[in-house]
Amino acid sequence: MGCLEEERNALLKIKVAFNHPNGSSLPSWQEGDCDCCSWERVECDINSSRVTQLDLSYIRKELREYGPWVIDASLFLPLEELQGLDLRDNYLSVNDEIHFHDHDKYEEQK
Repeated sequence: MGCLEEERNALLKIKVAFNHPNGSSLPSWQEGDCDCCSWERVECDINSSRVTQLDLSYIRKELREYGPWVIDASLFLPLEELQGLDLRDNYLSVNDEIHFHDHDKYEEQK
């Protein structure tokens, strides 16, 4: 059983955002692969096959030369059962400040 199509599509959009403009991260996230639960850095509920955890830490290390960036949080909305999201050390810009929190783990719990 693969993951839900809307979640797979959301993850592929997240991959594009993290790799913009010239990155090559998340190579296991492939459009033709229907089981996003088997992709690196993705954990799913074993019963529902819904994405529950995403570890996206250190993905943009190679792209720091492009400066701080902002991720569109709406990309994560289709992941309705997402309980944990690790975005640390991705050179995120928040309120015009750059945050490098190697020890922080950002989690959204419903």
